[in-house]
Amino acid sequence: MIFLCKIPCSKNGKRFEYYHQSRFYRSPEVILGLPYDQAIDMWSFGCILFEMYSGQPLFHSRNEFDHINQVVEILGMPPKDFLDFGARTSKYFDRTGQGYYYPKYIHGRNYSPPNSRNIFPGSSHNNSVSDEFTDFKDLVLKMVQYDSNSRLKPQEALNHEFFKTIR
Repeated sequence: MIFLCKIPCSKNGKRFEYYHQSRFYRSPEVILGLPYDQAIDMWSFGCILFEMYSGQPLFHSRNEFDHINQVVEILGMPPKDFLDFGARTSKYFDRTGQGYYYPKYIHGRNYSPPNSRNIFPGSSHNNSVSDEFTDFKDLVLKMVQYDSNSRLKPQEALNHEFFKTIR
């Protein structure tokens, strides 16, 4: 599985772009210009699992600005040190004396306050499905964490209770 993101490059004096992670599945560290590793794939996989469950992308964004604002609506503001070291943070967040904030209305869209959007609103499942659903929610939410070190590792995901219940 290849995830792609448009990144400008230069080779032999000629400028070109290659893709590394597609927008709907793009992790915050890629958007903000932070160092990243294979943990971006777990973020993407969490987004894909959500999309398979709901039929809609978790972050159905028009551009990176829209994307990062949708992430903030769900996960809240990124940690301050996360923003402090992002090479592209200033493109998406304004800095105040006490930290960072993001505008509520940009490019014709109203954004909800940080951490105000629930991707799994109340469920009305019976008990047997509810346990699987609870495990599924836990799995996805552990895959889409700001801190890549806190995200599930592939082996942890395979050993997650959700996969045990569907075997």
